[in-house]
Amino acid sequence: MQGISAHTSQKPTAAAQVHTINITETFKSTFSLTGQSAQTVSMQDKVQALVLLERITNSAPNGPIESHQDKTLSLRQIPKIPYINDHHDLISTLNDGLKDHPKIKERLSASIETWERKRFTLPSEKRPGFIERDDNKETIRLTRDTVSQRQAPSSLGQKYDNKSTLFDPSLQQAIDSDYVDIDHMDPWSKIVKRIQDCVSFINTFPNHEVKTMLQNAIKAKHPHFFIASGSSVQPTHYLAACLYNHTDNLLGINHPGNTKKNDAAAIPWLAKHPEFGAAFLAEISTTPLTTQQSADPTDTLNKLTNQSGFILKLSDGTEIKPEYQGRGLAYAAGIFKKKQTLGGSASIETQQLQTYIKSIAIIKATGRVIRLLELAKAPKTDIQSLRDATEKFSNKVAKSRKKAANQFRETVHSIPSAKAIEGKEHQASSSDSDDSTE
Repeated sequence: MQGISAHTSQKPTAAAQVHTINITETFKSTFSLTGQSAQTVSMQDKVQALVLLERITNSAPNGPIESHQDKTLSLRQIPKIPYINDHHDLISTLNDGLKDHPKIKERLSASIETWERKRFTLPSEKRPGFIERDDNKETIRLTRDTVSQRQAPSSLGQKYDNKSTLFDPSLQQAIDSDYVDIDHMDPWSKIVKRIQDCVSFINTFPNHEVKTMLQNAIKAKHPHFFIASGSSVQPTHYLAACLYNHTDNLLGINHPGNTKKNDAAAIPWLAKHPEFGAAFLAEISTTPLTTQQSADPTDTLNKLTNQSGFILKLSDGTEIKPEYQGRGLAYAAGIFKKKQTLGGSASIETQQLQTYIKSIAIIKATGRVIRLLELAKAPKTDIQSLRDATEKFSNKVAKSRKKAANQFRETVHSIPSAKAIEGKEHQASSSDSDDSTE
């Protein structure tokens, strides 16, 4: 649903819709003029500008009606200028966390009023950051908590050994939530680039009348998201905060996995990731995959994704299953993997968390062995071999823990100076598993 303002989802009045028709007609009239002003605008710019204006002024920019100009862009394979294609409102997005903290909600609303008047400088301004506020000396991490609740195991609020669990779809397991990063599936750098492409297209449009029309239209439609700055229109800090904290684009993922993804584009990352790929595509799509699509789902996932907005999301058409239509890629990936792996089984979640905690205890104990070997001035090759084995175990533990643990044990036993003290240290690891916090 299109967000008309930061605080309301109301639809335009009849008068506003009539005005929409009038400015569209005015726009067409501008392009029907002859002379130098009209000749400086390419046909591609004309069609892109008209489609953008229709999206801004249309009460349902992603509705069932496809304009002639839309079809022209598709036929000529001309990309749409990025624009808002989803509802963005921090208060409603974080409502589950705010409802128990009315004072925080009041303070956040005051912050939003300030952000609506503040320009967000592209592309260099510092990231807005996830929303968190202090309440009675406790830090409430609103964005993180909202994502965590969505990725919580099916037995919501379940704990093992007093540790909150969170399902990590890339590992296919419920793990201690403290070891999970919350990050963007569609990278922030690409979101910023799309905002920049939009305002740059508007502010540098070669026809002055059309440029002014676009600027006025986007400011009138989204006064909370765009403001005048000299002779240009610029995004507000509130738009940046909404997009940065858009929870449909946020995924909880373990730190090593997040580091590997880094700034990678969302679609190829999902299409090529062994835990998603064709299985993810088969889950979200209403049409069975062909052999070619299963072998390389990247192109198909591209076609199933709405890429016309500031943030990528799945199409809201019938080619996508209803539960995933119009949802962000992070949301769909998290729900798909949680459903596929756990199936609502609390016992599986508990077993996974127990194994995870034991694995962490083993890694902690090995860290102590390495420090003792360093103090004892053991051969550097032994120390490095143990470090390498520990890193390999850490990487493999999510896939096949029992097999990885056995391989790790055999490797440690093969290192002479490590074997002498390994037994005593790893025996102590069983007690560490009772209070492991790493």
